[in-house]
Amino acid sequence: MSPRDRLAVAVALAALPVRVTLALTAALSPDEAYYAGAARLGIPIPDHPPAVVLAARCAWAMPDALPLELRMRAAPLVLGTIVSLLLVEISRRNHGSPAAQRWTAILGSWLLLPLAGGFLATPDVMVFLATLVLIDQESKTRAGAAGEVAVFAATFLGMLTKVIMAPVALAVALTSRRSLLHRLLPIAAILASLPWTSESLGFQLRHAFTASPVAPVGPIPALAAAIGAQVLLWTPTVPFLAAKGLRSLPLPCAAASGTLLALFLLSAVVRGTPPEPNWIAPAFAPLLPAVAAALAASSRAVRVTTLATGPVVALLAASHGVHPWLPIPTHLDPSARLRRPVPSSAPGTGAYAAPALRCITTGDCEQLRVYIQSFRRDTESAQ
Repeated sequence: MSPRDRLAVAVALAALPVRVTLALTAALSPDEAYYAGAARLGIPIPDHPPAVVLAARCAWAMPDALPLELRMRAAPLVLGTIVSLLLVEISRRNHGSPAAQRWTAILGSWLLLPLAGGFLATPDVMVFLATLVLIDQESKTRAGAAGEVAVFAATFLGMLTKVIMAPVALAVALTSRRSLLHRLLPIAAILASLPWTSESLGFQLRHAFTASPVAPVGPIPALAAAIGAQVLLWTPTVPFLAAKGLRSLPLPCAAASGTLLALFLLSAVVRGTPPEPNWIAPAFAPLLPAVAAALAASSRAVRVTTLATGPVVALLAASHGVHPWLPIPTHLDPSARLRRPVPSSAPGTGAYAAPALRCITTGDCEQLRVYIQSFRRDTESAQ
């Protein structure tokens, strides 16, 4: 086993102060305000499992002396750092050289999606972590009792956070070559979570695989936009090297990534509009250490290009998020959702945005309550 590279650990940890700065300076997005407002009301939301609102309730319970943004984002700040360090550890245990470990730290901490996912109060970082734990236990020769508990717990908690965990866990369970008990544990965890996740699961299936009523662009443009978003979030290098090395991965790793990719592309075709680019993030969990190893052996030109299109772009975007300066139209600028006040033309701003933001800033949550109740009735009637 390769020794742990201290520089790789330092690179991973160095992202934390940047994330804390972003957490303190960026206003809560409409989605974050939606979770926080539901927690303030003490009611669940139909589109996400209960752990999302529960995490926001814990944030409200923290001392008022802390800024609300920091309280709401405390969990992803901690979990994002754990993800970065666990990726480095997985790279090391896979006999990753010091260079491979450093590239793993860069890819897992300093690209657009990992950097943002490590401070925004969304469920994505928890599902990414749960996927990492599941894949990591699968790679061990013998997991032992603690490993089996970790498999069940990771799947169960991942499901309680975001139901995209279901296809990941099923893909691993169906392709594992471990004992029958080990293969049944993820399935058992999914079934155990259903009393709390069935509403969200039904909603997300309809949302992902029914034609979009909102300005569909058609299957081909939707596919192009969906793929383009991943290239932007992960750099062109990561998807290219991931696709190139997919066949060399252990079967459960390849199955988990391939299943999510297939569902992601199918959603774009069926809906005629690109899916939210973050929901495929767990597909990259088993891929990043392998991509990092390939980068460590790549030419200088490839490595420089990766740095220029990855960390450099991410830091420019972060600076723009703190103080807008890039000439990006508001309706195309995702960071516009983190401004005070949120521009009405900001992308991805739903009907919940105004009542959610009013709830967390003024304490007037009645309109948000009405929205959630109406949303639940619509969801139940669709079922």
